[in-house]
Amino acid sequence: MKSNCALAFAMICVAVQADTNQFAMPLRGVTLPATDFKLVNHIPRERLARLPRELPVYRYTGRACEFPVAALQVLLDQSPFAGTNITDLLPSGTNQTTATHGIRLVSQDRLDYFIVSPGEGRIMMNRSERGRGIPPPDAVPDFEIIQERLLRLARTFGISTNEMERQPDGVLFIRKREGGGAKLGGVIQYKSSREVEIRRAIPDYPFNSVGDDKISLRYGVNDRLQKFELTWQGIEPVRTNRLLGISEIMDGIKKGRVLSDVMNEYPAGGIAEVELRDIEIEYYVPFSPSSASALPTADIYPIASILAVFKSKTGETEEAGLYAPILDRR
Repeated sequence: MKSNCALAFAMICVAVQADTNQFAMPLRGVTLPATDFKLVNHIPRERLARLPRELPVYRYTGRACEFPVAALQVLLDQSPFAGTNITDLLPSGTNQTTATHGIRLVSQDRLDYFIVSPGEGRIMMNRSERGRGIPPPDAVPDFEIIQERLLRLARTFGISTNEMERQPDGVLFIRKREGGGAKLGGVIQYKSSREVEIRRAIPDYPFNSVGDDKISLRYGVNDRLQKFELTWQGIEPVRTNRLLGISEIMDGIKKGRVLSDVMNEYPAGGIAEVELRDIEIEYYVPFSPSSASALPTADIYPIASILAVFKSKTGETEEAGLYAPILDRR
């Protein structure tokens, strides 16, 4: 359903008001441009039967992450600042197995950097390629090699594969990107980089946010590490809530407690009927409108991500994604 509930990176935060309750809803949602429509449920029964009856609500701990010094040294040795001893960047007497002290190394032109921000649970390393010629076609490591390195680094930083986003079949959801150049007739003549990214999940459920917690690794020509990015803040469960049933969700949709994905298209003849086709659960991470970063004291709670079809009176249809509250707040 990921392809249908489009994950646009629009920073829109909407509060949907119904009766006397307000629900903070996803950044990727806008008000549904219709209020008078027929609502039909065609979500398969077996799909609904697999939905949990309750789920925990989480919150960022707000504690600084303790990054292993050995893992930081491995990254530093592959960075533009290779030859630097990581312990020289830490306060005297710092425990040699962890690092809670921030580190900031930046080149004069500010294109290369190695930044460690324990308070944000973040590490960023970047190497800018300057004036390189056209490389041979096989000069960049394969995706499989980079993926293996990424998973090994994740383990080194204490990140379990149980915390990583998965596809419906249980396989890790690996995002892959590659760069190239010298296009001739629409064909990329060589590869300049390959990148692998894995995003965080609260066991079995993806995050719905702009600044998703993730770990990514990009290599360029001659096996040079170009970029490493890790954002993985500490979270903990704070309570458990009952989830709404489909009839309660539908009742909320009829009362306006729903948002339409920002990438949705609508029938030219308007929306006369909304047919619900599928449903999955995502965890919504509230953010600060001023900085687009997660609010450290806000709850991280489940929401319903619904695959739907908009139908007009004249028979036009558009497949779409909806977001609706699924957490019983009583």
